[in-house]
Amino acid sequence: MKRLWERIGSLFLAFCMIFTMLPTMVLADESGEEPFVTGFRAERVGEQTVNFYFTPSTTGKFGYVIKKQGSLAPTDLWLNHDMMSIQEYNVTPVNTDISAYDILDLYLQIENDAGVKSELYCFEVPAYIAPTDAEPPNIYEHPTSATYEQNETPRDLLVLASSTDGGSLSYQWYKNTTESTDGGTPISGSASVNGCTPSTDTVGTSYYYCVVTSTNDKATTNKTATTTSEIATVTIEPLNQTYPVTLNIRKDGAPFTSQERAYYLELKKGSETTQVLMTGTGETRTVSVGKGTWRVCEGRYSYTDVTITVAYAPVDATLDYYTVNYSAVKDGTTTDGGVFISQGPWIGNPDYIPSGGYLEEGTGVTFTAMGFGAENYTYEWSGTHGGEAISGTESTYTINSVEGTVDIACKITGIGENVAPIPGDTGTITVDNITGNSLTLNWERATTTVGGGLQYAVFQSTSPDISTVIECLKYKYPPLNSSDDINTYVVNDLSPNTTYYFNILVLDDNEGMAAYKMITATTAEDTTPTITITKHPQDITVTQGRIHETLEAKAISNNGKPVRYQWHRALGGIGSDNAERIPGATSSTFTIPANLTLGTYQYFCMFDTDGTDGIGSDMATVTVKRPSSSSSSSGGNDSSSESNSSAGGGVASSPKASNAPTQQSVNIQGTVDNNGNVVADIANKTVFDAIDKAMKEAGKNGTQQNGITLILDINTDGKPVDNLSVKLSKEVQDTLIGKGVSVLTITVGGSDIAISMDIAALKEMNLQAGGNVSLNINRVNKDTLTGNAKDAIGDRPVFNFKADCDNGKAVQNFGAGSVSVTVAYTLGANENPENIQAVYVDEKGNLQWLDSVYDSSKGELSFSTNHFSIYGVGYKQDAPSFIDISDHWAKDDIAFVANRGIFSGTSATNFSPDLSMTRGMFVTALGRLANADVSTYTQSSFTDVKSDAYYMGYVEWANKNNIVMGIGDGKFAPDKSITREQMAVILQSYAKAVELTLPKVHEENTFGDSTKISAYAKEDVKQVQMAGIISGRNNNLFDPQGTATRAEVSSVLRRFVELEASSDTAVE
Repeated sequence: MKRLWERIGSLFLAFCMIFTMLPTMVLADESGEEPFVTGFRAERVGEQTVNFYFTPSTTGKFGYVIKKQGSLAPTDLWLNHDMMSIQEYNVTPVNTDISAYDILDLYLQIENDAGVKSELYCFEVPAYIAPTDAEPPNIYEHPTSATYEQNETPRDLLVLASSTDGGSLSYQWYKNTTESTDGGTPISGSASVNGCTPSTDTVGTSYYYCVVTSTNDKATTNKTATTTSEIATVTIEPLNQTYPVTLNIRKDGAPFTSQERAYYLELKKGSETTQVLMTGTGETRTVSVGKGTWRVCEGRYSYTDVTITVAYAPVDATLDYYTVNYSAVKDGTTTDGGVFISQGPWIGNPDYIPSGGYLEEGTGVTFTAMGFGAENYTYEWSGTHGGEAISGTESTYTINSVEGTVDIACKITGIGENVAPIPGDTGTITVDNITGNSLTLNWERATTTVGGGLQYAVFQSTSPDISTVIECLKYKYPPLNSSDDINTYVVNDLSPNTTYYFNILVLDDNEGMAAYKMITATTAEDTTPTITITKHPQDITVTQGRIHETLEAKAISNNGKPVRYQWHRALGGIGSDNAERIPGATSSTFTIPANLTLGTYQYFCMFDTDGTDGIGSDMATVTVKRPSSSSSSSGGNDSSSESNSSAGGGVASSPKASNAPTQQSVNIQGTVDNNGNVVADIANKTVFDAIDKAMKEAGKNGTQQNGITLILDINTDGKPVDNLSVKLSKEVQDTLIGKGVSVLTITVGGSDIAISMDIAALKEMNLQAGGNVSLNINRVNKDTLTGNAKDAIGDRPVFNFKADCDNGKAVQNFGAGSVSVTVAYTLGANENPENIQAVYVDEKGNLQWLDSVYDSSKGELSFSTNHFSIYGVGYKQDAPSFIDISDHWAKDDIAFVANRGIFSGTSATNFSPDLSMTRGMFVTALGRLANADVSTYTQSSFTDVKSDAYYMGYVEWANKNNIVMGIGDGKFAPDKSITREQMAVILQSYAKAVELTLPKVHEENTFGDSTKISAYAKEDVKQVQMAGIISGRNNNLFDPQGTATRAEVSSVLRRFVELEASSDTAVE
């Protein structure tokens, strides 16, 4: 019996195993249907908590299990939870066996009342990400309050802030009528800058503050956080506001001599002098004056040393002054000594208060007695202060508040033997090597009486007032040196034909001092040039759109004539010494033009007195950088109502360099010889450190994925350069490649020339060279050019680019890499910027025109190549001349594309700019832009494209390269007008075909008719809009089904050509 039950139990277990191995098997009665679940979803709401939802199709039971992804899936579930009604169930189980980092699988199964089970559902639940908020920014400099007169030019209010979590900062300034940060009015145009210019046109008080917003896209909940600055109070007072000033004239005559004379206040502003008579008689005089520092005059032309500064509050304190006289009496073994004032202001010279000077009433002052020569000293003070007796026995005597005339003296009694150092050769100083501006002092070293070392201090004066120790210590100027152990000293910066006095103080370790014998010397006659430059203009970096800085240069004449100034701007490329005079720039300061674009510019100043003694300053380089926070930009649109061909339009969008690489610039000093050859040897440590700094900056900004552009700026000290050689060692190449530098840029002498190599070009060069490489750029003698090359280039710049290897060979090409070249060129007389193009001259002297872009605002020509050779600036004389575009808004764009052979006219004399662009025309233009060889295409893949049509080869080329696919049913519709959304799709496909990644230079714009853009075109429309190639039309409409004219397409293709020429490795 026992064995029978065992066999029955075994069969039962086997049946159960078979049941569990068939999870999809449904056990149903004759009337039951398989239940199901809808709306099944789940989410992590905690590290160990999952929240899931489902709606059953029936009542009954349900069960679930949560497992880590990768665990063995269940075959069946224990259905132990009731479903009492058909509704959405929300279950929040807690599982202590999981962590926040685990990806989970949630299994669910239900069973109806008849015992019929559903399928086994599974839902993947991602890892838990704790909710995070953006952190408020830190404001470390707040705006400061200020007061101005009405319509006075104010200083900008400024906020300096930093992100605490890597977010990007934006700023919004507010103006309020109450001292509160609530209810302020936003200031237009200040939404992205940290500075704000307060208004001064209305009298009254306003309150300004700034709200700084940090945006952190990595935050999971609140992506923005704000911090509000402190309030800055700006008070605007009426024009020519005056303030009362009171002046008291003491009878002791300090610093005035009479109570009977008239007193004036005098103010100088530039060449203008204003004098105001003070009212009153006797001791007290008053007057009301405007802001400024006024000098007191006793009588109209007798100046005193008293000045009164009037700012933004009444000067209501009485200005009373008292004479101070002090002296010393030497006794005992004291060889030298004196009394000093170590505190308190002196009218006229704040560094030294002489006996007989003046102290303002209420001033605190300390007198210090010093003796020299003896071992010890005693002190005995005597005198009066405002009639009260003075007495004391310390080395110092202090008056806390001066209330009257001070007469004070100290008897300094020396005790013990003379312990001062003994100057060598009885203190004799000799002078030699006298020139017009220098001489050499010599003396014998002193002997110490206390042991230890000695130091020597050199004093210089134009008067015989440094003959003793005390006179040297009281002298208004410090010694020329820092008290060194020396016995000779070269004195520089002297004036010609001038008599000077010199003395030496010797100091021992016990603060003992002795003076040598003062000596006099006269410098040689003046042999300096007629003009001496005292200040050269300095290099400066400014921000585009916010340029308000100036350059300054100064010079003095030695012939009694006034110095004349004339500023110039340097022009041309490497080796060019051309410059243009800037009309009206004839003062010592030059205001940098506010409309400069990104790039570098060079300026210098010429000085002369009579036209025959001209001399030039050093060259100053002005670098215009991109604003740290982009502001909105606008331009024309793509419609025929457009007035220019600038990119952008419709609704303005904010530039956003979301994919811009992190740039790091390094200044490299080049060696320039007299023949204009410059050599720059790049040190690996310099490159390594610069890349490391850029990587840290990218990490801080969260832009590591954008790569790094390393800029090597070769400094030539402003000297003209004909030939450049940049040495890149194998070690430097390996560092550039190993560190993943996306682009290497080399600039020379500011904006003269630049080349940029992408990472693919660097790798190919490194592979071919196998060692050190010299990148050489040599100016080509134009007389060696022949034929059409000579005609096209003329007198314009032309260079031979080479990458020479140590093995005597040269890098032949850069494979899949690209090198971008920028050459500075200023248009000649009557030259059209649309006709400027880069040219390539091959080994046989033949000319090829290149796709290039000339930016007339910068004076720069840019192009890209994948090999080095001879390249120059050419002028294409055969630009078509169409009679129907002379007054058209797209005239320049049409000339640009026609000159490059991208478009042809509809006849020899007409372009038909307002004719609709067909699909066949558009693809033909793209093919010409790509220099496509269509000679091999003899038959079309589309039934509606005839084999003899002019566009057949181009349509087939575009089809084979996945640029176009037709409209369906084997048709292309070549004669149908192209729509704006079709143009966007084809341009994006073309960009992919030529391996051009469109940059994101604008924020994505949501057009008012975005719902009308076809689904297949939405992404491409977004990409070309953000790249600035196609923008909206009026009223923020894209008009996706609208057609484009030949003029509009000319404008679009020009933007595309310029974008293609400046992409990837282009130099800003």
